[in-house]
Amino acid sequence: MYGIDMSHWQGDNALKTKYDFLIHKATEGLNYVDPTVIDRLKTLNYQCPIGLYHFMTRANAIFQARWFYDALVKLDAIYKAMPILDYEAEALKLGASGVDDFMAEFKRLAGVNPVLYCSYSVLLEKPELWKYDIWMARYPNKKETGYTKQTRYKTEIIRQFTSNGKLSGYNGYLDLNQCFITPELWAMRIPKKPDTATSNIIPDVQIAYECVLGNWGNGADRKKRIQNAGYPYAKIQALINEAEAIALEVIAGKWGNGAARKKKLEKAGYNYNLVQAWVNVLGIGKHNG
Repeated sequence: MYGIDMSHWQGDNALKTKYDFLIHKATEGLNYVDPTVIDRLKTLNYQCPIGLYHFMTRANAIFQARWFYDALVKLDAIYKAMPILDYEAEALKLGASGVDDFMAEFKRLAGVNPVLYCSYSVLLEKPELWKYDIWMARYPNKKETGYTKQTRYKTEIIRQFTSNGKLSGYNGYLDLNQCFITPELWAMRIPKKPDTATSNIIPDVQIAYECVLGNWGNGADRKKRIQNAGYPYAKIQALINEAEAIALEVIAGKWGNGAARKKKLEKAGYNYNLVQAWVNVLGIGKHNG
């Protein structure tokens, strides 16, 4: 598939050119939404694969991930477009860890990692980023060109091969891209609507659950990460401690088994999944309190 990427810098007539997919800027930093994205999504009406990207800045990566996610929800695009993180310019000062923080938070919210856009030179400097799906910018020259076949490198899924693209119907230059995956595989990278059983978990309980699983580290490191992410550490730690105490009672047989146990715990006001996570952890002797 061949396609274009654009933002408010390109005119609306770019939408009338030939493409199999289109990628558009959605957000930037902590408070910016591209002024053209709403109307253009209405025009496109998702009649081809659509990607929406967040232009990363030096601001807190976790807060940026939340801004991007919230914007996609408000655009009614969260379950329709493939999310992309644009990692370049000032964002490079966040390092690969900034990318990891953004990806982890977005995945926690939406269930998928965004595709990562960056240059070939960035990947040479930070090869650990190849663990993500890559949209790679790599230009062989600065000549005007139309769509031309590219050779896939490693596991990249999209190649941006020129910023001097020329297509019939548009007077200026366009970024041109080749996608190496099918529309079906593209769709697999779009967030899916969550089950109602999990979508109603309040955030503090969800973070506590992830802490028990070991996803936030331990001790002072966990406290720092939770606070930096904007969550109430004291409340989350209290939930963890309470669930551990109840889990010990469960192991001692005080809450019954199976469906009866779950019913009793929920009736008493405890989060079953959080308590059960502790039961599993304590059962194998790995302590994440």
